Amino acid sequence: MTSLALLGKGIAHSRSPEIYRRLLGPGVKYALLDHAQSADIPPLEEIFRGLDGLSITAPYKKHFLSSVQVMPEAQGLDAINCVRRSQDGFQATNTDYLAMGTVYRQLESQSGPFKAMAILGDGSMAKITEIFFQRSSLPYVKFSRRTVPELDRVDLAQALGTGPALVINTCAREYVFAGKLPKQCIFW
Repeated sequence: MTSLALLGKGIAHSRSPEIYRRLLGPGVKYALLDHAQSADIPPLEEIFRGLDGLSITAPYKKHFLSSVQVMPEAQGLDAINCVRRSQDGFQATNTDYLAMGTVYRQLESQSGPFKAMAILGDGSMAKITEIFFQRSSLPYVKFSRRTVPELDRVDLAQALGTGPALVINTCAREYVFAGKLPKQCIFW
């Protein structure tokens, strides 16, 4: 039997157990490891007693960086979201980064090249998106609450101009965008 878990804060709403059972079958054991403080998180050795794999979500994507071997695709991201045991300890990657590339290429193949791109937010996912754009030599602008106090009302139509645009929202689940979008826009 495969045994997996998700580590995070305030994750009772997570559909991961359902998703993994659908993907891997009803015999999958899936636990939610909900910790209000990072000080309460046990070491990986303890977590992996009887566990085959661990997913990590906010705000703990940096918590185990010094305890794992980060795989090449996740180097420099300063965030991991999947950990597995290896013969030499623990290996980690960031599937958010890998998915970013896949989804971006799909959107671009369906819509054609984007004239302008924007990132909303400044957390781990915003940084991962920025690194993807930088490594891909794609121009973008970034908006965050640190630089735009009323981020929910920003006029992206004016900021991005005309033509096909891609806006990637990396803000928390509670964030609701009520600003203006370009006429030709994918809001992801």
